[in-house]
Amino acid sequence: QSRFGANERALVRPESTLTPKSSSRTARSVRRDSTSTSPQPTIEPDFAVHEPANPHDTMKAIRVHAVGGPEVMHLEDALDPTPGPGEAVVRMEATGVNFIEVYQRKGLYRMPLPFTPGAEGAGAVVAVGDGVTQLRVGDRVASETLTGTYAELAKARAERLVRLPDGVGSRLAAAVMLQGITAHYLATSTYPLHRGDRCLIH
Repeated sequence: QSRFGANERALVRPESTLTPKSSSRTARSVRRDSTSTSPQPTIEPDFAVHEPANPHDTMKAIRVHAVGGPEVMHLEDALDPTPGPGEAVVRMEATGVNFIEVYQRKGLYRMPLPFTPGAEGAGAVVAVGDGVTQLRVGDRVASETLTGTYAELAKARAERLVRLPDGVGSRLAAAVMLQGITAHYLATSTYPLHRGDRCLIH
């Protein structure tokens, strides 16, 4: 958990990756000399090249393929989310890290594998689906109901995204959503506080 502190900045955009020879394809080429009928092999560096089918549609994301400790989280290429009707895609600028993600990673709360953890975060809208009228591309928003915020991009129902005031930064917004909503319902719904009441904040 220490690798991903609360409100950590989003990961960098993906680049081509190089992995050891044991991977699927080894980069080699053979060059023929124009004056000879025999091939003269030129061996290129012995590494495997892994590139997405369409790099423009991929992002970096933390993926969990098996339950366990922090070591089961891996930085991988993943497909960009696309917004469905009533949804919006947000480029993450800050991500909230909460205990529920630890429980999910450990298998205490079951999740379909593999998955990208995270539901709380803040950033800028980069795409909206059909029927979305309350948001537009470029709006700065935050939510605690995003899908997979341990990534560069995440999506949510547009109606669950809160537009941020100019004076509120992404880190503050990502940190305050879940805790702020919890404090609000405890102080207004669970027990409405009144002048003269005493409460404990911890």
